[in-house]
Amino acid sequence: MSSTHETPPDPVRNAFDRGVVACGRIAAWLVFVAMAISV
Repeated sequence: MSSTHETPPDPVRNAFDRGVVACGRIAAWLVFVAMAISV
């Protein structure tokens, strides 16, 4: 494996990824609600 980061997945990165997914879901819900209200 030619990876620059040889460190195992740390909890900080896992939490960051989870935060990104949560933000994406919230943003998608906000867009969906905004579109539903505008229509």
